[in-house]
Amino acid sequence: MFPLADLLLDRGVPFIFYSGATGETPMPQRFWHVPLIRKPVQTLTDAAIVTLTAYPADREPDIEVLLPKLRLAARLIYGEQAVADRLVERLLVDAIQHVQAGHDLGPRDCRADWLLRRMRLILKESGSSLMN
Repeated sequence: MFPLADLLLDRGVPFIFYSGATGETPMPQRFWHVPLIRKPVQTLTDAAIVTLTAYPADREPDIEVLLPKLRLAARLIYGEQAVADRLVERLLVDAIQHVQAGHDLGPRDCRADWLLRRMRLILKESGSSLMN
């Protein structure tokens, strides 16, 4: 498992560890930043959202890379494609307005984490309105 992970890391390919192992093989320190999903996963939404942040700290993805993953997370939350797309659209409008208003990401935030927090806020505040 670790030789493949080393290869992916060297090539800058985002990945996660998905394992049912109970700790018999310690995680090497070079992979401590890589998200780990334990089997069994409670929901596919949880798994999809974790993958959004599966990037090395020094290789933060552009929005073009994140957009398909945001759509996937939204489609796992809302099974209907149109509703999921409205969630992503509302998220992007919200993010643009937030930045235009002069608000920055926090000093320790990565773009994916920040967008996920914004998505959760939209779901909490107005998730039911996306159904209309």
